[in-house]
Amino acid sequence: MVFQSNQVLRVLVFFLVLNAEGAFSQESVLSTKAKNFISLLEKSASKTDQLIYLDSLIEYFKPIDFKQALFYNQQYYKLAKATGDVKKELDAYQQYASLYYDLDKIDSSFYWLKQGIPIAEQQQDTSALYVLNFYRAWVFAKQRKSNEELIAAWKETAKWIGQGDAKREMNVKRAIASKYTFSNKLDTAIQYLNEAFAIAKATDDKSGMAKIYMSLGNVYYMQMLYPQTISYYDKAIKRHHHFADDKRALPKLVYNLYLGFKGQDSVTKVKKYLVEYEAELEQFSDILTRVKLGEVKS
Repeated sequence: MVFQSNQVLRVLVFFLVLNAEGAFSQESVLSTKAKNFISLLEKSASKTDQLIYLDSLIEYFKPIDFKQALFYNQQYYKLAKATGDVKKELDAYQQYASLYYDLDKIDSSFYWLKQGIPIAEQQQDTSALYVLNFYRAWVFAKQRKSNEELIAAWKETAKWIGQGDAKREMNVKRAIASKYTFSNKLDTAIQYLNEAFAIAKATDDKSGMAKIYMSLGNVYYMQMLYPQTISYYDKAIKRHHHFADDKRALPKLVYNLYLGFKGQDSVTKVKKYLVEYEAELEQFSDILTRVKLGEVKS
């Protein structure tokens, strides 16, 4: 997650580092980039610049090494506190919350959330409040809080979505819908999913639309409305390539279709999907076993 402070200067830092690496291979560029950031940090006498270089190092390491990113965030936090820069301090709280969450250190993530949220509220920093409450909702899920608490947490997150931030609004509505689904408040879940779908359609978010189709299929399955279940799963599976962040979406959808067809005593109809997506499904023998191929093959 890239937080918004000093984005222009951060881009300049990346530009300088990349220019310095032009003669290197891509494999060596990665390590050289980090070394150049560190060199810039060590040579700088400006605390403002040091914060920028530390921020760049955090963002560099986050995709590849959470612990190293955490090490630089600790330095960033101490320097922000020492200089009295509350905005940067809030950036550090957000990074702490996300990094510890990704390291599955939920108690540590929650600790920093509890530290950061009151300061963000005092500063009325809506961007920080969104991120901190977003992670609090996910931490609550890991802590197995009740669905009521999770719904409240996601609704609190929704309060801090920036105007016009359609992607965040859509994702939060999907999250709230999922909690209403598990609370068996299915009509409310459908309402939130329809609102989320309207946003996804208006912004041409194909991934969002595909995921919402799948969620709608889940809700209608719980209502034992099998024709609607199958219809929405069918729409989702036709868009399965938009589930870029979920490699198991296709086999899960095939299994869900199997359950939908089984619900209306027409299980053999799932064969069509097994044939159409046979090559892509080969690696998912566990799911295919659950579909009970022996039952659906002629």
